[in-house]
Amino acid sequence: MDSYEIVRAKKHKQKKLPKVGNRPEYVDGVRWIGMDIAEFNHKGDVNEMFAINTHILGTGFYLKNKPFVVTCYHVIAQFLDPVNIQSPHSEQAINDEHRFRFIKNLLVGNENGKEKAQIVAMDSKHDLALLEVQIPESHRKEESAFGFELAKDYPKIGERIGYCGYPVADMLCKESIQPTYAEGAAGSFVQKTKTINKIQISGPIIGGFSGSPIFSRYKQKIVYGVAYDSFADNATGRSEIFFGVGFEHIANLAKCY
Repeated sequence: MDSYEIVRAKKHKQKKLPKVGNRPEYVDGVRWIGMDIAEFNHKGDVNEMFAINTHILGTGFYLKNKPFVVTCYHVIAQFLDPVNIQSPHSEQAINDEHRFRFIKNLLVGNENGKEKAQIVAMDSKHDLALLEVQIPESHRKEESAFGFELAKDYPKIGERIGYCGYPVADMLCKESIQPTYAEGAAGSFVQKTKTINKIQISGPIIGGFSGSPIFSRYKQKIVYGVAYDSFADNATGRSEIFFGVGFEHIANLAKCY
C-alpha cells in the first residue's frame, strides 16, 4: 500500500486528549507510523533551504498494557539499512528520482504529537513488527492502557468488522491528525496454512491502512488481526478486498519482546 506526506512547520508540545463523551473506544490505541524528511527547497533563502516534512508510512496500534506498538514489517522495512539497525535514530540520505531527501527519524504519533521510535522485533514472514516509542516508561504505560486486546477466536463469515488507520494522510491529516474508521465484513473462512493464518475482509481500503487493527464492530478493543495486503488497483491504490494477518502471529511475536 502507498504512503503519503503531510507538512509540519514546527514541532508542537504534547497536549492532553480532549474529553469527548462520545469518543470511540478504538481511537486512543491507534497511531500513525512515519518519518521526518528534510527536503531541499531551491526557492528558499539560506535559513529555509531544507523543509522538514512528516511522511506517514502507515498505521500501528498499542496492545493493552504492552510497551510496544504493532505495525507491518513492510511499513518500516526501509529503516533496516545497516546504519539504522545499529542506531535507529541515525540520519540516512536517500535520493529518489526527483529530489534529494534526508531521512531523519522513525516516528510514531497521533493527534497529540510525535515521538521517536525504534524497531524491537520483526517477523517478515507474517509482515509484522514491534516498535518501542522513546518516551518515559510511566508515559508508555499510560499510552498502552488504551490499547487493544487480542481475540481468542476469529469472526464468522459475514460478521461486521471495523478497522482504523491513516489513509491518504496527505489530504486528511493537514488540519487534524485523526485516524479514519472504516467497516467491512469477514468475507470467507479464516485461511490457515502451514505458514500463516489470515482473514479475508470485504471492505474498502487504500494506502496508509497497512498496520491497522482489525476488530469486532461490536467490541472495538478486541483485535482479530492486522491489515497487511490487498488487491489494490495500480492506478488508484484502492481495493475492495484485503487480508489481515491473524492474532496468533501477533501473540507469537510479542513473546520476543
